[in-house]
This record gives sequence, structure tokens and C-alpha cells, in this order.
Amino acid sequence: MKNITFFLFILFTTSAFGQITISGVVIDKETNEPLPFANVYSRNGDGGITNERGKFVLQLKKMPPTIVVSYVGYVSYEVELKEGQDFYPIQLTPSTVRLSEIKVLANDKSAIDLFYQAIVNSRKLSLPIRDSKVFRRTYSTINEGTPTELMESYYNATITEGGIRSLELKNGRVGIPFKNYILQFDICKVLEHYNFYGDNKGFLPTTPLQYRLKKRIDNDYFVRHTGTYIEDQDTIIKINFEAKKKRQNFNGVAFVNKNKNYIIRVVHEINNAKHIPFETVNQEINAEIKNMDVKWDTGFDYTEEGGMVKFMHLVLFFDYFNGKKSAPLKSNTKLYFYDYGKLFNLPLFGGDEQYLNDYDKILSVPYNAAFWSRTSVLPETGLEERFRRDLEANHLFVNDDPVSGNIKLLNREFQLIQENMQPDWGKVGKSKKSISAYEAGNEMGIDTYNCLYAKTFFTADYNCFGDTVQFIVKAVLDYRGSYMCDRVEREAMFFIKYLQFADQHAKELEKKLSEKYRKDCPDREAVKDDLQMAEKRLRKEIFATFNGRHTRSKNYLKELENNLNNRRERMQ
Repeated sequence: MKNITFFLFILFTTSAFGQITISGVVIDKETNEPLPFANVYSRNGDGGITNERGKFVLQLKKMPPTIVVSYVGYVSYEVELKEGQDFYPIQLTPSTVRLSEIKVLANDKSAIDLFYQAIVNSRKLSLPIRDSKVFRRTYSTINEGTPTELMESYYNATITEGGIRSLELKNGRVGIPFKNYILQFDICKVLEHYNFYGDNKGFLPTTPLQYRLKKRIDNDYFVRHTGTYIEDQDTIIKINFEAKKKRQNFNGVAFVNKNKNYIIRVVHEINNAKHIPFETVNQEINAEIKNMDVKWDTGFDYTEEGGMVKFMHLVLFFDYFNGKKSAPLKSNTKLYFYDYGKLFNLPLFGGDEQYLNDYDKILSVPYNAAFWSRTSVLPETGLEERFRRDLEANHLFVNDDPVSGNIKLLNREFQLIQENMQPDWGKVGKSKKSISAYEAGNEMGIDTYNCLYAKTFFTADYNCFGDTVQFIVKAVLDYRGSYMCDRVEREAMFFIKYLQFADQHAKELEKKLSEKYRKDCPDREAVKDDLQMAEKRLRKEIFATFNGRHTRSKNYLKELENNLNNRRERMQ
């Protein structure tokens, strides 16, 4: 076999916060094919993986003497880094592949035995519950590859037994082009219910990793041994499995570490899946999904403590129907798990957090540029990078610039309150009767006399950096409990005054938290108590200021504006 040479291009830059950024790309010199999800790491524990285009970015506190590059089927290589040198051609020698010794059979009993034992052992190793940080990017296209959505977000994850038990949003942003629509898949909710080694709820097609009996694998799959590799003195066996029930069970390939008897990577695929668990978040879009193909690439990492998910790459192909119109769409989602045992400080949401999906939460917490600049990001492909730059240039990341107009495409219930904000009046109810009894019982400061109310809640996000504690507090308009019976301009002006008072309270709380905690990272429960107390103060003030006034005049509007101006001056 020919030797294959790979080159690793590395660029050193220093961020504004003193970190060193190492970026590069791992490619095949002869074919120019990238190495997706190759491991790139330093000996001190910092590391990452390449994306599907072979690119990687590492955020390091200081430049290590070496980094290591490894990939299934190739001998790991340690790269010595030198100050002032920014180009390192690296030759990675492929390990021996003995395909000529393998007989391709309809069903290989030895392969089934090895595969089953690896499944059993991997399940045992993945049982302990672990915490992890997660970065996610979803890039969606329509028709012939026209970009239609980019979603990037960070989570805290609880992972166990080959799956994800929970994903809790830290911060994110969503961008879409004008005159377009998106499906808004709540993918994380499906992932939280799926377990590679134990799912039996039917959320997605079945995989042989979930079988407890070897006989079931033999009955439902053709299993073949299709490759052998030597990696760092370990033997890696490539095993293909083909489902006999084409639309119900996943096909795929698994890479098994024979020496240690566990699965290090598995790729699942299915065409025209019989069951589709994904639904659109925006139910106002009369959408129907058909003919879904799924490709799901997952890598696992193993330490002395056990095994855990390292990355997931989920690609969905499907036909999207909206009335008589149809279009082919592709949704490409990558999740990278890192910093096991370490977690982000999560934002807090006033109101009923359990009813918020990821899109709701992203729109309720502003994009935090300072947080992102200090946090690792999975590198982009060229297409993703160009689309992101276009979105940034045109201010189309909705929660970064909520007045862009695309709020209507993304969200039907919540909107960040900004200076001089104009609500979407079409979403504001015409009377108290337009909201449910549950929502009516949870309103803040109901104006029973004049039938006018803007329901709001607070969100608070904070980050504990080494040199400071950063707080971001915002007020959010909740259309579900907001109403304005008399659709006249003056009533609309008073509705906006509700929002301005809520916005001012949010600014005052942000300042109070920044002064109270300064450089001492607070406990989340302490911040939660502060948030709840601030919402109580807002309810009392709104009730005292607005409730019970039979006549709202121009003079009263001026009085409210003077009140707000005085508070703004005290904040400066």
C-alpha cells in the first residue's frame, strides 16, 4: 500500500485575553480529502477534534512544547512546536491494513462474537454519570445547498451509558437570511431520550448496540469484518452491520479496540426512515416532513473512570412540504463534548423555564460576545464560515440584533425588550379572554380597570472569569399573557411604557449584581434569589403605577417618561 502523507497547517495567534489560538487542518496530500474528527491535543489535557473538513482550533493558556495528532487507522504523531514557526508539514504513516486476509461473508460469526462482546463491555464502561461542556453547531440548507439557518450554542450535559441524559443551554445565537424560513428542529430533546446502549422507546431506528442478546444481532443483521488497523500498538477492528429490516433498523460501521474490547466510534445510517421523531418548534408553520435519511457519526472516549461520548455528527436529509410547496432540506448538526467534570454557570429564567425550548432560551438571553471570545469553538467548514460572516455583516443573528425583523420567523412567544422597541402587535392578545386560565393566574400586576397588560420576565446570565464576574440581565416580553383590548395609539404608548419600566428594572438589577459580587463568583441559588426579588419589585411597581387608572392621558404619559428619565440618570 502507498504511504499517505498528511499535512497539518498551524497558525499561532494570541487573543485579547492572553490565550494562544492554534488552528489547522488535517488533509490527505494525495487526494486532498480531510480527516474528520481526528484528535488534536496537548499533553497537558487541552485538545479538540477536527471538523468534517479536517479543520481544528485549540484555545490554549500557553503554548505547549508539543501537540499530538491521531486518527483511526494511522500511527499517532507528536508534533514539536517552536516559537516563530507557523507551518509544520507532518507525515502520518498509515497502520497496516490486511484486507486481503478477509473473506467477505453474508454473516461472519467471529465478527458477531467480537462485536457483541465489545457492546457488552462498552455498556459497562459507560454506566457512570458524568458532566461535560458541549458546543453545538447546526447548519441547514435548502434546495441546491442554499443556506437557511445557522445555530451555535453551548450546553452543560449529563452523559451516561452511551447517551445524553440532559442538555441545559448556556448561551447561543441563531441566524437566518431575510425572506427565508427554517424548520427549527428541537434536536436536543430527541438526543436526551436516546441511548446507544439501551434505548427502547422508539425515538429513532434501532441499532445493534442496544441489543442485550447476541442472538438478536444474528437475527436482525448481517455482520462483517471489513478491516484491521494497528494504532499505538492497539488492534482496531472495523465491523460493518447491515439491517435486514431496511426502514426500521440502522445500518452502519463500528470501530472496535480489540485489545481493550470496547467501541471507539460508530457510524449509523438509514434511508427513508419509517419513524421520524423530529418536529418543528414553530407550530404556526404548516409543515410536513417526509423521506428522511439519517447519518449519525459518534465517537467515544475512555479514561480510567470509564467511557463517555466525545462527539456527535448528525446529518438529516428530508423533503419539506408546506401546503403545495415542497423542497429538499439538509440539517447538519455537530456536538463536541469536552471539559468532563467541569460546567458552565447557567443562565436563569424568570417565569416558567420548563416550558421553554432551546430557541426560546436563545432569544431570551442575548448573545454574549465576551463569553464566546473566551470559550473554545468547534472550527467551521468553509461554507459555514462564509454564511456566518454574511449573517454578522447583515445583523441577522436574531438575539444579537433583535430589531432586525427576523424575530417573526424565529419565535412566536418571546421577544427581548430593547430601547424604543416596537412589539409585534399582531401577537398581542385583544382581551384577557384570549389567554388561558393558567396564564391569567400567573400574570404580574393585572390592570383590571383598563384591560391593558404586558407580561414580562427576567433572564440573568453570568460568567465567572479569572479576573472578573460578568452579568447580563434582560427583560423579555411574553406574548402569551399580554393583551390590549382597545387598539388605539394612546393605549399602545402605555403598553410600551410597561416594557420600558421592565427594561429599566433589568438594567438596575444588572448593575446591582455587578456591584454585589464583583470578583466573587456567586452561587447560582443566590443569583436566583436576587432575580426573584427583582421580579417581585417589578410586579409591585407596575401594579402601583398602572393599575386602577380609569383615564390615561397625555399628561400621565409625560409623568411616566419623567419618572423613567430620572431613573436613567441615577444609573449613569
